[in-house]
Amino acid sequence: MNKKTAGILLNILFGVCLFYTSAFFSWTAMSKFDFGYSSMYKMLDIDGMVRKYAPKNADSEKKLFVLTDREEHERLFGEISRAINSAGEGLENIEFRPMMTEQSYKLLTTPEIQHLMDVSDVVFWFKISSYFFIVASLFCIIAMANQKIRPARPIIAVPVTLGVLCLSGLLIYAFGVKEVFYFLHEVVFKEHQWFFYYEESLMTVLMHAPDIFGYIALMLVILAFVFYTALMFIAGVLFSLNRGIN
Repeated sequence: MNKKTAGILLNILFGVCLFYTSAFFSWTAMSKFDFGYSSMYKMLDIDGMVRKYAPKNADSEKKLFVLTDREEHERLFGEISRAINSAGEGLENIEFRPMMTEQSYKLLTTPEIQHLMDVSDVVFWFKISSYFFIVASLFCIIAMANQKIRPARPIIAVPVTLGVLCLSGLLIYAFGVKEVFYFLHEVVFKEHQWFFYYEESLMTVLMHAPDIFGYIALMLVILAFVFYTALMFIAGVLFSLNRGIN
């Protein structure tokens, strides 16, 4: 393999590893802010969803969810978010408290808890695999430095990556966002129930699923691209400095 081909392959591998790493950084950052739930609250009309569907729940206790407010909804979403990032710990203990009462009630049903546990497993393996890609990125940098292969210039790599992301987004849109979402769920979560009607699931109402996940995914990709761009420029600067020293 000649140096040019090796350089192209190393740069492709480096770009993939770096973007995966950036996605991990994006997930970690957004987790700290509950994935922007509070900023999406009005846009998704969560309060309207609760008032419309909570009274239709067959469980008499869960009907009382209609008496909760925005502050309670944000607290509950935050607890679910933290549990998912902590191997599902505490999901069964999440309770909501209607206004003007000291009584608390279980938010999640057993199938919902099982589904969120499955989601937490996916998150766990995403984090574990991210460490591998971080190490792989470092190996790519070392290999390129040893072979004196310059990392792709950010002015080229960043627009190419943006183009790939936009093309991927167009393909998802062409196939149907919800259709792709449901297909992925059928593949990943095929062993347990993952679809819940609003009338039977406070979790689904609280999140206005699946709509919320489209916005979260978009924000994750945008932030990942920002991290990726910054890391590409840092890699370019470090290469230039190393070349100057040598």
